Amino acid sequence: MRKRILIPAALVLLPALSAGAWAHDGRGGIDALPQTSVRGQAMGETGLTETGEGGAFMSNPSCLTSLPGHQAVFSYGNWFQGLASSRTLVLYATPLGKNLEYPGASDLGKRYGLGIALDRTAVDLSEGSAWASNVVYVGLAWAPAPYVSMGLAPKFIFSSSPVESGKVGGFAVDWGLRLDLSANVGLAFMTRNIPGKADWRGGESENLPAVYSIGAHVVLPYHLRAEFMFAASGGVDRRLGLGLEASFLDSALDLRLGGLRLGGGEARSVFTAGFGVDLSILDFDYALRLDRDTAAGATHRISVRFDFRLP
Repeated sequence: MRKRILIPAALVLLPALSAGAWAHDGRGGIDALPQTSVRGQAMGETGLTETGEGGAFMSNPSCLTSLPGHQAVFSYGNWFQGLASSRTLVLYATPLGKNLEYPGASDLGKRYGLGIALDRTAVDLSEGSAWASNVVYVGLAWAPAPYVSMGLAPKFIFSSSPVESGKVGGFAVDWGLRLDLSANVGLAFMTRNIPGKADWRGGESENLPAVYSIGAHVVLPYHLRAEFMFAASGGVDRRLGLGLEASFLDSALDLRLGGLRLGGGEARSVFTAGFGVDLSILDFDYALRLDRDTAAGATHRISVRFDFRLP
């Protein structure tokens, strides 16, 4: 049992050995942390061990193996308060291969998983100009056993802007591992942007910041679920997220609360909240992120998910 866990963990964490070559040395402008699902944002931007939710694969691609069926997701929300800005996500995810019975799951997962997503953040600037970053994710996952899944997600990055110096293109790879220690406890590890590089139209290039994350969830009595996430980037930026979810009406309604503590140069606390409605084939989620100390301010996101169950 111990060897079965340690070997996949070593394979996923191996890219971290080259982290010194991928320290953040450039101009920024590309978000180091990936898009979370709307549910994950409502719970303090956690979601590293989230199961059954296709949008979670951008936080941890290993979650793709635990989907109950094919999923199509559309998510939209404002991104900067006071600006004409938006963040749009279009996603398709599906499990593949042999059935696996995951600990505590009511639906069968699969041995493999595949996901593809487009994450677009657009901001209208002054004098009619605009800037947008686009990230295309391709997620691949493999579960060698029901209690362990691992995956990787290559990301292709490009921007659109009328200003030549604002145009950038690049790539990065995220690596993830999820361990289902029991029906009630899950643990995850992530390394992001290893390797990762962006090239600016002006001829400059930068290595994207390497990000390391750990997350967990615990299923509690009274239909409660708690989640945890800690991420650090290059020893400078840090974030700690905590969330709690309460289910009602036989899990048809979920209420969520969370908090996010941001470290580094702009240490501050962020409040999150939201809810989800499960209508079987059609699911709806809403998340609020309240950050009073930055231009982001109060941001809102909604998500609609079409869930096509496996036969």
